[in-house]
Amino acid sequence: MFSPETIQELRDGIRKGSPSRGPVDVQIVPVDYCNAKCVFCPLFAVPREIKKKQAPALIVKKNRLDLGLFFRLIDDLEEMGGTKRIQFTGGEPLLHPQLASMITHLKRKMPCCEVAVVTNGINLSEVVKDLTAAGVDRFSVSINGASAGSLRRLGMGNKTTLDKIISGLSMLTEIRSRNGRPYLGLTSVLTRHNYNEVEELVNLASKLRASSLTFLPLVLFQFGEYKTNEALALSPGEFQAFKEELDRMKRIVREREIFIGLSSRWDERGCINSGRLYQEIPCYTGYAFTLVCSDGKILPCCNCLKALGDLNGQSFKDVWHSEGYSKFRKKTLNIANSGMLNGCLCQECSYIYENERYHSLLKSY
Repeated sequence: MFSPETIQELRDGIRKGSPSRGPVDVQIVPVDYCNAKCVFCPLFAVPREIKKKQAPALIVKKNRLDLGLFFRLIDDLEEMGGTKRIQFTGGEPLLHPQLASMITHLKRKMPCCEVAVVTNGINLSEVVKDLTAAGVDRFSVSINGASAGSLRRLGMGNKTTLDKIISGLSMLTEIRSRNGRPYLGLTSVLTRHNYNEVEELVNLASKLRASSLTFLPLVLFQFGEYKTNEALALSPGEFQAFKEELDRMKRIVREREIFIGLSSRWDERGCINSGRLYQEIPCYTGYAFTLVCSDGKILPCCNCLKALGDLNGQSFKDVWHSEGYSKFRKKTLNIANSGMLNGCLCQECSYIYENERYHSLLKSY
């Protein structure tokens, strides 16, 4: 993703105002629905009346990505070159009945592209063998609590759900012990319901021989005066207790082959706050990233909810080089001067860390 070749191609594209390659990083949403109702997820945390007025793209329509559209997308990405990673996310991607076929086709066309699946793990035991055989390189499993009680409070289910998740992860561990792959990373969105379960989650990750356990910052989606999830955010005291426990567990697992950490700045206290950073650096999303929705719509990023094209009537190549995408690129590169974009939730940007990395490398290479 961040090789010298990629950075040079990104620099060349920025200089001439048009990318000379396809996106480096692509997210695909096979279905827009889920078998959990996580209270921190915008699909469920944002009231329908707010979504109707300000974020209709977040309304679940029970869409399923058409296999023909997917094949045409992959053909375009292969022709355009440069795609380093494709992530299947959601919704819950494991609910698409043809996911293994998608990945098989993708790996046949672009064998060097890293394929990642981001899942809640509830259905993992039913499909893990087929998906690993298809060529998944990386699983990122969101296990947001170590107990049935915390999962229930977070909207992920109950003890039966937890047992199903662990069963699927155990099957994946067996496959990894035989094949040495795929990579397994566990993630946990940091909330008041799980900040005191660090030791239990670390022990579970160790038992499953996961490569990493990463606590993710909570996203406080804001639409006008309405802000979601505030009740889930940690108080300063709770965050300090979490930090101390995480530091303690890091010392304990130092000899084990597992990374544990928090994927945000400590001064943000477990919540994403990207606004101030976009006063200092550009956004490179328009050159490096794209999001393909389950209905075929193309969004420039996870938090910009206005579609720039539609695979039902356009090729991805035409969308990527369209006038609308060109205008978006100009605005995002100038975001530090012109301010955050209308229709984009830049304050809650989860791509900020990649943007920081691109910015740093573009200055240093």
